Amino acid sequence: MEKVKPRVNSVKTFSDLWSEAKVEIFRLELLNIYSIDYEIGAFNKYKQGKPVDVFKEVSGFNEWLSKAEQTVKRGVSIVDIQVLDLPMSDYIKFGIKYGSLFAEQKGEKFLFIERKNVSDLIKGFSDYWMFDSSTVMLMNYDSEGHLLSRSNPIKRYSEVSRYLELKDKLLHIGIPMQKFLRDNDINLG
Repeated sequence: MEKVKPRVNSVKTFSDLWSEAKVEIFRLELLNIYSIDYEIGAFNKYKQGKPVDVFKEVSGFNEWLSKAEQTVKRGVSIVDIQVLDLPMSDYIKFGIKYGSLFAEQKGEKFLFIERKNVSDLIKGFSDYWMFDSSTVMLMNYDSEGHLLSRSNPIKRYSEVSRYLELKDKLLHIGIPMQKFLRDNDINLG
């Protein structure tokens, strides 16, 4: 008699969700600073006005750009909305100059919204990723922008729907990154 193997309930990882996305990968960022270990050296140089070679100084950056490019080439859009305060924090400026501008060249789309224009709308939300408008992964950060945890993927429509509704509202009012920078006369240093 053949033994039946028990089913293992495996939770999809971020990488699984990314690679399985068919239409869109969406990201909402709500913090003015993120404390990411592999960026600290480059960010400190930026704040000191020193030149930064993000391709050599930020571990994994080349891989991220390649992943974004390959994702867009397979027909999946990547959309990142950043809700931020003006004046823009040094970290956000650094992230744009040494991250978003390069990722935009690979096909990623960035939209910006000034926080004061959506403060009521985003109340009660945290950063999240959404895959194909059907699966959400919540990001939990401390007050200094250190990533504490990611939620397990949320797929139940009754839970996903509030994130989908917020995404749709923000997409209608988000301003493309280059236009936002011009309209607000932002110098990235």
